[in-house]
Amino acid sequence: MLKEFKDFMTRGNVLALAIAIAIGLAFVKVTEALSKFLIDPIVGSLSSGGIDNVLRIHLRGANYIQLGSILSAAFVFIVTCAVIFFVIVKPLMKMGYSVSDKE
Repeated sequence: MLKEFKDFMTRGNVLALAIAIAIGLAFVKVTEALSKFLIDPIVGSLSSGGIDNVLRIHLRGANYIQLGSILSAAFVFIVTCAVIFFVIVKPLMKMGYSVSDKE
């Protein structure tokens, strides 16, 4: 059983997936910092009170729906997906690897 586990772990695609996940997680941190320290202050300077007050919907009491923060998270998601697509998926497709389950 240990040999089977070792064979599974040393497969090329498992190692490539682990490396891709590690790189993706590191890139998410970079994108979050870009959003928090560059995009959010620029958008916040266009409004009063920062990114959390952009498109803020008051519910009741001190409760708000902060659409500015949701937009910031969406920005991080879109940029991360774009980088993964153009840096990992497209080069793999050019090398002949199938990256979808539709073959």
